[in-house]
Amino acid sequence: MGKLTVSQVEPGMIVEEDVRAPAGQLLLGAGAELSEKTIRVLKTWGVNTIKVEGEGDGAGNTAVNLSEEDLAAAKRMIQHRFVKTDISEEPMRSIFEYAISHFALKKSQEKLND
Repeated sequence: MGKLTVSQVEPGMIVEEDVRAPAGQLLLGAGAELSEKTIRVLKTWGVNTIKVEGEGDGAGNTAVNLSEEDLAAAKRMIQHRFVKTDISEEPMRSIFEYAISHFALKKSQEKLND
């Protein structure tokens, strides 16, 4: 499936490679199965993207691989809209991450259409 934002992953997906916090602490090892709790922990630790294996649960989920550059550019474009918002707490953290992934996906699709 590839690299997804934490907002895009779902319980039951398998982590393809070790997941580390931005400061480098190991949070999940490769091969771990994601649960609602682990996804919440990843968000709390500030993890933005992770690599997951396979095709998910087969429920028709479509994944788009977003590059780190696309996500970083999207974050720069979106961040100013959240300057007066505390994004360290839910649900604003999820909204912020969704806005980043939505903007990055939109820009990625625009590149494909050019």
